Amino acid sequence: MRQVCPLCALEDYLEELAADKEAGTIDYECHNPTCSSFSWRTTPSHSSLDGRTGIAAEYGVHDDLLACIDPDDPFLEYGIIEYRYARLRPDIYMNEFIPRWGHTCLGPRRYTVSAFLASTLGSLLRSGELAWKGGPATGYWSYNNTVSYFTHRRTPLPDQMLSWNDFATAQGEDPDQWPLPPGHGAPDRNPA
Repeated sequence: MRQVCPLCALEDYLEELAADKEAGTIDYECHNPTCSSFSWRTTPSHSSLDGRTGIAAEYGVHDDLLACIDPDDPFLEYGIIEYRYARLRPDIYMNEFIPRWGHTCLGPRRYTVSAFLASTLGSLLRSGELAWKGGPATGYWSYNNTVSYFTHRRTPLPDQMLSWNDFATAQGEDPDQWPLPPGHGAPDRNPA
């Protein structure tokens, strides 16, 4: 059975630490530098074969991210999907994920909620549910130079791409700032 890290959604850095055949569990550790030697225990089952495991599966992030992309959307710059997710699940985004991983709008971090959501989008790409294009990073995300654009996999794929700059402007947001969900103040800069 294929296993990926629940944080970075990669299998490249995994080490199987122990297996308990009686309990039916396997302990893994991810040595990706962005995951800081994250370890977890899994109970292999048919439901984990689709790559929906770990924290993303626990909070239903896969289905939520799919819901943030309309079936007829063009390729969306990553920031649009995070913006929509933050508004779809503001309590999880602000009270669970930002305290756990932080966000670049709060200062530099090794791993952020954006990296977590992007890795979950990557698992949806690998499972064939999304299509991907690389493109220019705009507005708040322009420090990356290039960024991922996603849409639902369908035939034919759209040619159009919607940038964060254009989307944020249409929403009345400053594309150079990261807007937190309405009604939520800035979280603590140094979450415990």
